[in-house]
Amino acid sequence: MVNTCWKRTVFKNKLAALVLLIFCAHNAGAQSLVLSCTAKAVYGRVSDLSVEEREGHAPSIVVNVPSKFISYEYERDGRAFRFVYEIKDQIDGVLWAEEPSLSGPKNHLSFDLDSLSFSTSYLSGKFNTLKFGKCLKTI
Repeated sequence: MVNTCWKRTVFKNKLAALVLLIFCAHNAGAQSLVLSCTAKAVYGRVSDLSVEEREGHAPSIVVNVPSKFISYEYERDGRAFRFVYEIKDQIDGVLWAEEPSLSGPKNHLSFDLDSLSFSTSYLSGKFNTLKFGKCLKTI
């Protein structure tokens, strides 16, 4: 009986993953690139020039060049984070984007379409962050 329940659970998980994959492919559209990535972060404080490395995270990145946006999402400690960047320029296969902001510091992102590597920067004047990583195509 336990084996049958386990097989049903495995089947349900595979079915759920397939439905999610189809949903993502449909919503992402033909022009979107959906990526699974690994990243690290480095933080620096201007006040004492200290630098700290933060544990890695696994963001999902969606690149949509025709719509001029890049979405960067990840979860840490049960909290979800999502950043949406507007593509401002493309030079030699590298996308340069920034997070729209009416006031205050902005996040910036560079994404290399050839190597699928990226970096983001957040410069606030007090606490600055650099994230960097590499991606694999999922869809």
